[in-house]
Amino acid sequence: EGLGLKERIRSAREETVLQEMKRALAYPEWSSLDKTMSGWSRLNQLTQNGLVELRLARIETRRHTSEQRRKHALLQAQGLLKEYDDPEFQQAFRAKLRELVKEALRQAEAQDDMETVAALGGILAALKLGDFAGEMQLWLHGRVSKALKSKQNLAWVVDVLKFAQKLPHVDESDVATHLRKDLASRCVRGFLDGSVTPAQINQVGAVRQIFKKSVGEFDAELFEIMREHFMNPDRTVAAINWLVAYCEHSSCDGPDYLMSQDQVGAFRELREANESSDADRIKAACVAAKRVPNLKDHEQLAREFEKA
Repeated sequence: EGLGLKERIRSAREETVLQEMKRALAYPEWSSLDKTMSGWSRLNQLTQNGLVELRLARIETRRHTSEQRRKHALLQAQGLLKEYDDPEFQQAFRAKLRELVKEALRQAEAQDDMETVAALGGILAALKLGDFAGEMQLWLHGRVSKALKSKQNLAWVVDVLKFAQKLPHVDESDVATHLRKDLASRCVRGFLDGSVTPAQINQVGAVRQIFKKSVGEFDAELFEIMREHFMNPDRTVAAINWLVAYCEHSSCDGPDYLMSQDQVGAFRELREANESSDADRIKAACVAAKRVPNLKDHEQLAREFEKA
């Protein structure tokens, strides 16, 4: 009878903790606005009604409340596991907790709620509920892909990638490796649309750092995509400036097609002289160019010289 009472007490406490965890993990209804509307439409409605600041304050309050509830539920679950060390009970209890957290994780991932995903990852690790790294990495891969396709600046893409540091057993370099070509293309897009100037090349450098041991492969991908723009006479000078800034910032060797400093100077002089149509200036540029070693090693430089 004593053993039966202990079992009933343990079951009652287990149920209490599970209910507390379920409430703590319940995904909040952030908005009472029409859910059939797009995110921008809902934001526009809030703006028109002058409710943006009120809504933001409410969201922050709910975020803080949810965080406190999760911490409290985690402490309760840890306490119960510590008190009842029976392997059979622990396995069954962890299985129930795992299902609760798994469902909450699914909802948070569907909402692209990065902070909640990170918090749930912490609970999974703290309670030893199993390895969800594969699932989280797959979600982060999709989240980064969305960021790459968006109109957000490159710094935002880097922030999303670095979010992996908050997830247990997820390596941002693995995610980046699978998206290497897309990331390199996004960096080049910054060159093309002017959102990443040579003075802002540190943004591309931040992407490069994420690749850790495979930075060389990222460099090769980036240089290959930039080749097309380097070969475009209208973009050669801009591409040179951008690539030189990148190589200097990253302390890496430039691509084979990139000119040396002397060759870059000769190319600029020749190009400016040709555009000026000033015979004396063109002659002076040609004389100076002939002093540059390996003048004809680079197609663009040789073409500009022949044109002069």
